[in-house]
Amino acid sequence: MGGAWRKGVWRMPLVELTARVSGDVHGVGYRYFCKQIAARHGLTGHARNVDDGSVEVAVCGEQANVAEFFLDLQARQPPSGRVDGVEFVGRKETSFKPAFFKIC
Repeated sequence: MGGAWRKGVWRMPLVELTARVSGDVHGVGYRYFCKQIAARHGLTGHARNVDDGSVEVAVCGEQANVAEFFLDLQARQPPSGRVDGVEFVGRKETSFKPAFFKIC
């Protein structure tokens, strides 16, 4: 289990995980759906439409929260639209966490 003692608090390392979500995810509020789930897990990051019809979702936070976000994202379907697949395309440890979740 990683982490560091800083200023009297045990801090877990931050991780940024990026995934590409395919299906009927453009024009159906999917990026806002991702933002709501990220807020439930205390994460920041972004969601943006990609020209191929997918949505890129990147979230940043403690590893356990990021993992729970993607489990939640895969378990739920948006109110409108349809998710056909989630492909993980990047992971990195970071010391920087964006201040908010941005819809691009």
